Amino acid sequence: MEETQTAGGNSMAAPVIFLLVFCFHFASKCLDSYTKKKGSIDDVDAQLRAEINQLLKEASSLSQ
Repeated sequence: MEETQTAGGNSMAAPVIFLLVFCFHFASKCLDSYTKKKGSIDDVDAQLRAEINQLLKEASSLSQ
């Protein structure tokens, strides 16, 4: 009898562990996705700044 109660008590451990691992995995994927999106925005921002600086140099050389 004690073995069946122990086995029944352990049966909840596996789904709880599975859910915890799933939640951590999902959170990790979300954070990776967020940082990649933020990184791509920074890349676009850097590219636009470089283009603006180039246009400013061209404009100043034309105005002289």
